Amino acid sequence: MPNDESSFTDDPESRDGFRSAGAPTATLPVYLREMGSIPLLEPREEIRLARDLERSRDALVRLARRIPAAYRDRILDVDEEVPERAADWPIDRLEAFWDRARVLVEISGTRSLEAILAAATPERRRMERAREALTVANLRLVVHIAKKYADNGLPLTDLIQEGNLGLMRA
Repeated sequence: MPNDESSFTDDPESRDGFRSAGAPTATLPVYLREMGSIPLLEPREEIRLARDLERSRDALVRLARRIPAAYRDRILDVDEEVPERAADWPIDRLEAFWDRARVLVEISGTRSLEAILAAATPERRRMERAREALTVANLRLVVHIAKKYADNGLPLTDLIQEGNLGLMRA
């Protein structure tokens, strides 16, 4: 058996049935236990959260279009523009836009931009809450899928980590 730090073992000397070659595997059972304690979402709740996420995203894009062009150009990345449809603007880029807008308000103190940012704050919070709830509720799915691929040469911890990153991006 290869000395893979995330390999399962029947060795009674190992902790929690995992090889104890490194610290990352010692935390896996704790992670699985904590993740398993998170209740699954009811279908209605999942739909509500998805709609909250979509509404917040739409509202943030509408507010971004209200920012005067001179300021908007300073906030946007070089090749970026506010899309027509909110669904065309990835959430991470939308969040980065509003982070840069907040910095610009702090630097410039522009009242019109400050008012738009104030209107965006509750929408941003609602989007973050919905996104986090959806992500946390689907961690079990990541583990379920990762276990199917664990025998293909990659450590289970790496598969779970990559799956969690993909879940957050999605």
